[in-house]
Amino acid sequence: MLAISLFLFFISFLPPLYLFITSKNIPHAKPKVENTMNSKITLLLPVRNEIKNIERKLIELLSLFQEIDTKIIIIDSNSQDSTPEKAKEILSDSNTNIEWEIINTELLGKSKAINYVLESINTQWFIMFDADASVSKESIDLILDWLQDPSCGAVCGSQKINIKNSSYRSRFNTIRIAETFHDSATVFEGSLCAIRVEALKGEKLIENINADDTQFAHMVKKNGYRAIFESKAYFTDNEPLNFKYSLRRNIRRSQGLIRALWHNKDLISLKTKFGRYYAHSFYFYIFFPWLVIFFSSLLIYDSYPIFSSNLQTLLIFIFSILLSFTFFNSLFSSFINGIFSIIFAQISLIFGIKYNSWLPHRK
Repeated sequence: MLAISLFLFFISFLPPLYLFITSKNIPHAKPKVENTMNSKITLLLPVRNEIKNIERKLIELLSLFQEIDTKIIIIDSNSQDSTPEKAKEILSDSNTNIEWEIINTELLGKSKAINYVLESINTQWFIMFDADASVSKESIDLILDWLQDPSCGAVCGSQKINIKNSSYRSRFNTIRIAETFHDSATVFEGSLCAIRVEALKGEKLIENINADDTQFAHMVKKNGYRAIFESKAYFTDNEPLNFKYSLRRNIRRSQGLIRALWHNKDLISLKTKFGRYYAHSFYFYIFFPWLVIFFSSLLIYDSYPIFSSNLQTLLIFIFSILLSFTFFNSLFSSFINGIFSIIFAQISLIFGIKYNSWLPHRK
């Protein structure tokens, strides 16, 4: 039985391991620029209780787009602080040539707020930002290059890799780069995300799903466009997070991805590269964590008789595990964090607990 449980345990890792290995060394996709970007662009900034971030973010946008024909739309989702008043003050005092508008709604939920404002966007493209993230001029230039590619329906940037997220982020980027090179990314990043309005075909976000960025990626793919992950267009998350909020945010994001992937499961196909990539994301976010927990529990159960009767073997095993954790601490911690975030997200769904309400927790 031990051999069987060990075999099943490793089998559960084969799909993500195979995908990661085959995705390595895949080159970055480059835009096929066939026209000049001379049309106006909407800069969409959804906010709720962002008084600590709004000034920095607006100064950043005004600086980055001063020489580009743009309109800033701030959609405020019933902030309980003075976010909209502060935004109006900053923009009024800026003497900018950039057109701007602040729209208020009592709707709670980021997807609801975005849907509410979509009809107010009358430009070919809109670029969506998060108030608590920073972007650079170089990143914006890369996004603008993709806006000139007629096959591109959406393009997003990538969270900058740091010590805390290096293991997870590097593997995430490797897979998304390969997906983009062959067709389209299956998972998107919303802190820097551009959408071609025409590629939505008048469709809107499903408001109780969340994961608005990934929803947009699936929409444009279904409508005949590509969803591009531009890994060199970095954004930096500036919000310092305590453990409790970080865990809650990870669960919220996982739940949104799970629901978005499940809703669009008709994109799974073994006949196309994108369909196979989508099948992997579906497996990873829905089945993989449960298989790891089940088969690891089975492995421990089957191993107990051996270790309980042989103290030396048990000590060697424990030492080996501790040694592995020392060398692979970052990888292990990010793996465990991801596994349990996905499991808790699914358990929450089973019990009817949904995290689609937009309630930022700021320090």
